[in-house]
Amino acid sequence: MIPIEFLEDYLIDQEDGLKKLLTWFLNLVMQLEAMEQIDAEPYQRVDSRKAHRNGYKERSLKTRVGELKLKNRNFVKYPLRLKSLTGIREWRSL
Repeated sequence: MIPIEFLEDYLIDQEDGLKKLLTWFLNLVMQLEAMEQIDAEPYQRVDSRKAHRNGYKERSLKTRVGELKLKNRNFVKYPLRLKSLTGIREWRSL
């Protein structure tokens, strides 16, 4: 989905549209943080790469607009430290 479609969803159904927009945005932030931490983009082959991806783990995040289902990136032998979600207590595995 592209960002304009999230805004259209929001105009049609504000509650559900906001949940979709927040989910998309937080997944994007986590993806960018992951790329920054491992020094490589998805499928990029570089010598500076620190880790390899190993799929996703679904996590739930409780917010004021409801529960969001986010995709947390897994890496082989490398812990991902998310700065954007630091301090959130209601972040758990599904």
